[in-house]
Amino acid sequence: MQFFSLVWILICGVSGYELSGQVSTLKWRGTIDWQTQVLSLEIEGNEPSGGANIPAATTAMVRSIQQALPRILTNSITTLQVDSQKTLGEGMEESDTLSSKVLLAASKGKQGLPRYSSSLLPISIEYRFPLFEIFGPFFIQHTQPMEVPHVLSWVPSANFSGIVIYAKGELPLYGERRSAKLKPALFPELYMAPMDPVFLLPMGDPSYLVKWGVAAYSTSFDERPFIERIGYNPLRVFALGLFGKYPTDIILSREDGYRILSRPHNRRLLKEGRILIITDTTTENLPK
Repeated sequence: MQFFSLVWILICGVSGYELSGQVSTLKWRGTIDWQTQVLSLEIEGNEPSGGANIPAATTAMVRSIQQALPRILTNSITTLQVDSQKTLGEGMEESDTLSSKVLLAASKGKQGLPRYSSSLLPISIEYRFPLFEIFGPFFIQHTQPMEVPHVLSWVPSANFSGIVIYAKGELPLYGERRSAKLKPALFPELYMAPMDPVFLLPMGDPSYLVKWGVAAYSTSFDERPFIERIGYNPLRVFALGLFGKYPTDIILSREDGYRILSRPHNRRLLKEGRILIITDTTTENLPK
């Protein structure tokens, strides 16, 4: 009861504000950076003219921004890609509990200092939300990971420090007569041709999933920013295709899948999310 009471307070706290962007004194813009794994939301408020007490108006506007944050966040992150089957918005349509969790997640954002114009108004405040720390736990249902599949056949392989997957450009979309570009997601999955699983979400170690997710994304071939994750001797492979309602999942060659799954050390890389995906874009704008 306390949980749902708090959600109701959050909803009522912002119900007095028009958030359509047409007549409101608040406007916002947001981005997801999959490389830094941060969702940023900047909210700007400008008190309508007519108030003589500017300091009081600025204080009231900061309070208005803080009160409106839960609803603005909920409206803005509907396009956040969870996996190959759904966005966060689609998940919220199916689950009132998930919607409540998103509202409450607003309090976990890292708030920057208010930025004032030369006349004190408008005011803008930026909130930063670590993607996996805040939104990852909504979808991780397991406490112990499933076993990653392994192959008994001998294949030429070695113990690698990580896995780098090149997935730039248009790639064939499995089951359809078209190609698509990879779409970053919280929880992509890996398969090997034709469609045997290499890694599924329940195989991931939850402690690593909430730390940095299944994989990192980058548009650059420079691996140095990801050394902590993939080490100095990663296995480098090419994506053969994509899979899913949304093209987030990657299909590898059977040979590359075997090189990973044939050794316990390399299977552990999958559990710990020691994967880097090189793709075309890692940033996206949130809807207003």
